[in-house]
Amino acid sequence: MKESIDGNALVFCEGAFNTPNGKTAHGLVRFTERYNVVGVIDSRYAGKDAGEVLDGRRNGIPLFKDLSSALEYFKGKPTMPKSLVIGLAPDGGRLPAAAKKTIAAALELGWNVDSGLHDFLTNDENLVDLAQKKGCRIRDIRKTPDRDKLHFFTGDIEKVDCLKLAILGTDSAIGKRTTAWILVHGLRKAGLKAEMVGTGQTAW
Repeated sequence: MKESIDGNALVFCEGAFNTPNGKTAHGLVRFTERYNVVGVIDSRYAGKDAGEVLDGRRNGIPLFKDLSSALEYFKGKPTMPKSLVIGLAPDGGRLPAAAKKTIAAALELGWNVDSGLHDFLTNDENLVDLAQKKGCRIRDIRKTPDRDKLHFFTGDIEKVDCLKLAILGTDSAIGKRTTAWILVHGLRKAGLKAEMVGTGQTAW
């Protein structure tokens, strides 16, 4: 397994874990190469194992009531998170107002915050100022780059000489990303080189 790109992460999924609106958290709990997911916040399942709740199989990722209880658990441990990832995927991609308190608290700790919602955190001046003050980063995964950094389709993908499998679906939260990772892991186990190119926020 590859070393995670962004290190230990706590996933915020209050009120949505094990529901369709928790699909981003589900994907991260099942597998990600970007983070080492060490816990999930959802008070409804506090004290339980995320894998057992989601798939009926323990995976060692604990669920917490809130940020404070997670901090108490990780105190003095090498698994202390350095990122908070928004694992909610509500209809319309809007961030619940209560979630901003947890985000602000994470920034106060000097943690980075990543969000795949349509509600951009970087549009909140208070959060941006806090991140700058604490020397940490806010990333809005869905935020479009400046126009001068965009380009039209080039067709360069045709130069990639390998088998390409497209995993498609007609709706959200039906398992496209999970299916893709199952295939990637199967191919790697068979001794083949395989990578997933994702188009959604959880895949990123």
